[in-house]
Amino acid sequence: MMITLIKRQNGTDVIKDLIQKYGSKKELERLFNQTNNMEMLIDLENWNYFLENPHETIEKGKALVTNKINLTQLDFEVLSAIKYNEITSIRDLADKMHKDVKTIQPKVHKLSENGFIQLIDGNKNSKIPILNYDEIRLEI
Repeated sequence: MMITLIKRQNGTDVIKDLIQKYGSKKELERLFNQTNNMEMLIDLENWNYFLENPHETIEKGKALVTNKINLTQLDFEVLSAIKYNEITSIRDLADKMHKDVKTIQPKVHKLSENGFIQLIDGNKNSKIPILNYDEIRLEI
């Protein structure tokens, strides 16, 4: 099975990501000149393009090819709840889904381990599930 995770971004957001990754365009140029790294060349070309076209939208895809991921109906419900609600913790997610946190927590951790969502630190010891993608395509 192939799973493609798709994220849509406008040019302004792409540049923000590049600034976070490299600090500045000048630093990226310096690093590229030292290494001739093709990924850096692509990032530099993207940076130049999106400076001139900040409202252009692109799709970034990440492919997962595996037979080990078993997504259940509840997994899809968790992903949907994260996408369409403002979630502040795993407990909050369980509450919004009207489910027991003991049922939802292992699902959230499985989805995180498989790259579908990201868990970021919240208040106290809580984790906030974030859906990093706009679309998930499944191919059999």
